[in-house]
Amino acid sequence: MQAVRNKMATLKAKLEEAEKNANSAEEELQATNEKADAAEKEVENLSKELQQLEDNLDAAESNLTEAQARLSEAEKLSDENDRARLILENRGQSDAEKVQRLEAELEEMRRSMEETQSKHEEAAEQIHQLEIELDQQTEACEAAEVRVKELEEEATEVGNTVRAKEMEYTKAKSGYDRALMELNAM
Repeated sequence: MQAVRNKMATLKAKLEEAEKNANSAEEELQATNEKADAAEKEVENLSKELQQLEDNLDAAESNLTEAQARLSEAEKLSDENDRARLILENRGQSDAEKVQRLEAELEEMRRSMEETQSKHEEAAEQIHQLEIELDQQTEACEAAEVRVKELEEEATEVGNTVRAKEMEYTKAKSGYDRALMELNAM
């Protein structure tokens, strides 16, 4: 009789321990799921930010192309102006103000091109950094998913163990009740 009581107390302790483990695993699973959801939201935000940066990069590249076209045209214009200046100087007629104005425009266009190129390089660096962050977040999400699967498997194992212990407890209780009835019958 005492052995059955001890066995029941042991089973009850094991059952409580299994329930604690199951609750703990469930809380850890919930926390992991929340982290995974947060990571997914962050990835989505980073994707939106990356898309915005790509749009900005496209605009900057378009501006750069336009600036390069203007620069090329300005260089051609400068070359033509240089030729015209030489002709005018050879003829003794020079138009110094026009040349200065064109050189100033050329210099302004060069500065504009350099600024555009600098912005393009900054945008490219930002995109590179965001791609690195996105890779890191993706790896974190994948690790979280693996952990969630592990916790789900662990929770399933704990549930199976609890059910097995409940069945053992039910069998032991049934045997105890029968033994008690037989003792009472004597």
